Amino acid sequence: MAWKFVQYLAGKFRTTDASEVQSDWTQNDSDEPSYIKNKPGNFTGATSQSNGAAGFVPAPTTADRANFLCGNGAWMPAGGGGGGSSHNYSTSEQVVGTWIDGKPVYEKTIYYAGGENGTISVPHGISNFKRHISLDATASDSAGASFMAQYTLARISSDGVNVGISSVTDSAIVYYVPSAFGSRIVDLYFVIRYLKTTD
Repeated sequence: MAWKFVQYLAGKFRTTDASEVQSDWTQNDSDEPSYIKNKPGNFTGATSQSNGAAGFVPAPTTADRANFLCGNGAWMPAGGGGGGSSHNYSTSEQVVGTWIDGKPVYEKTIYYAGGENGTISVPHGISNFKRHISLDATASDSAGASFMAQYTLARISSDGVNVGISSVTDSAIVYYVPSAFGSRIVDLYFVIRYLKTTD
């Protein structure tokens, strides 16, 4: 009877064998048996000045479900990095490439109903806008014909040019429609690629 009691105590208070403990990725106390040594850190993207680092990749959002993780650490759509054959345009902001300094290039498609003439400001709704890299625009007239809006760095006369984009500010795209067009210019789509101050 006494021997069985000694065996019971030995089993009750025996030292835990680390091989019998399940590892815990969230355990940060190195004294705990479940602590995992040499866990990898977070994945770091490469820039034009430095290499990246191996590690846990950033978790994709629902908007990234069809995207691919690129070497700069950003989720980008197929074709956005220059290796694919398709491109998905979106009215939501998306990363589509990398600028010469390794910073991400963003893209957004902006729709404006139009029907006005003169100098018109279309809010682009981009937060922390730094500068645009490229800007394309397409529009229609009331007869249904479509055309590309020209980018004019300087307008010589008020009614001497076609429909043109004159500038991009930190809050809006500014374009011009000559009065001769009246209200015929409608359904404008602006596709802007840009950098952000937060990167």
